Amino acid sequence: MDGLGTDQVAHVRTERHNTERDDDVHRRAAAAADQALRLCLHSHRLVTRARRARVRSERVRAGAAAVRLRSAGGRVLDSFEVEGYVDEDRSTATWRNGRLYCKPEVRRRAEVIVSMGECFSGAAGGLIVQASIEGPPVAAMLTTMRAFSRIVAIDMRWRREVQRT
Repeated sequence: MDGLGTDQVAHVRTERHNTERDDDVHRRAAAAADQALRLCLHSHRLVTRARRARVRSERVRAGAAAVRLRSAGGRVLDSFEVEGYVDEDRSTATWRNGRLYCKPEVRRRAEVIVSMGECFSGAAGGLIVQASIEGPPVAAMLTTMRAFSRIVAIDMRWRREVQRT
């Protein structure tokens, strides 16, 4: 550092030190941004897989309900209760005598499903049921189930079908 005064030498050293520190900060910031991008992409893949799993789960539940209904042995579904979550809110919906008793958000979701004209079918594609909250009971149950984000339990009450002669 020939020809430079002590103050000038100190200034040059400080600038070089600041530049190295800035380079290190920029490298770390770039690495953090890369990691954040990787995590966002991974999160997106996980959310997509979770959605697909939920759709498969709903189809399996609907198919299982259709099988149970076909093998009811002279009994008909009289009423039911679905317990689960709507988003993160725990909720219960009960259907009896042609009426759905539930929180407003469950009802709103069920009404949207009905207004969209959604249909449910078993895994083999046999039984097709039009969404409804008024009945028949199977349609109301499947529609109510779809209104939930996650189902914890379903309780179905049956009655003997009256034979008409």
